[in-house]
Amino acid sequence: MHGVQTALQPTAPRVLIVEDELQYAIGLMNWLEDWHMPTVQGQCRVQIAADVDRAIGYLSNDAIDIFIVDLVLDKTQPDRKIGEEFIRQVVAQTNAGIIVHTSLSPLDAEATKLLNEGADDYIQKPSDIETIRARILALWRRIQLIRPGKKSMQGHNNRTFIIGDWKFVIGSRILTNLAGDTLRLSPTEHAFLRHICVDENHECDTVNFNLVVLGRRPFEQNMRIDNLVYRLRNKLRGSLELISDEGSYKLIDVREIKPSLG
Repeated sequence: MHGVQTALQPTAPRVLIVEDELQYAIGLMNWLEDWHMPTVQGQCRVQIAADVDRAIGYLSNDAIDIFIVDLVLDKTQPDRKIGEEFIRQVVAQTNAGIIVHTSLSPLDAEATKLLNEGADDYIQKPSDIETIRARILALWRRIQLIRPGKKSMQGHNNRTFIIGDWKFVIGSRILTNLAGDTLRLSPTEHAFLRHICVDENHECDTVNFNLVVLGRRPFEQNMRIDNLVYRLRNKLRGSLELISDEGSYKLIDVREIKPSLG
């Protein structure tokens, strides 16, 4: 039985640290490679890229699961646009998760911009290793929800919903509408939307999302979803509403499209 349970566990993620401060990157790499991730087989496989030119080479062959990106990759000519453009390329070309890890401030303004463009998390330097590990683990759990191979989580793949003007196909992080516009969901947004769509009442609350969707244990710190829902509400143009002060949310103007039999 133990062997069966282990086989169902995801393997540890492949991580690329995009960072020009070599000593810092090596220290972070060593911390992550020595980490035994809970409920995950093996340990993180970590590589380092000192600049965007080296990092871009990892985009074409789906070699990375999580990118940890410093926005300013040349301290002699600090230009955050270089890092921002790389993040856009990761979003456009892969399904990898992105954690922005940088000393830039103000944090809130940069975080909002990058999260809206597809990054999944933002950690400001300096940050302790336990915080970084926790963010990686949380993101990896969410990514696993939209990848094939975990049968218990794949039963709803390809179910299609119309939410307001948007078409959402479970298993895809791309929303489309009749005007030809597209939106890209982060792994967290996809996991949340997937769960709330298949719920009979199209409702979800914070506790249920953390325990059922993210697989948190009752004693673990819950992920806050208010910022996530704020971004998702803007993307869906008001089709997602807060229905209680405790953090309960409901989709409105949603219907499922059944596959044609003919």
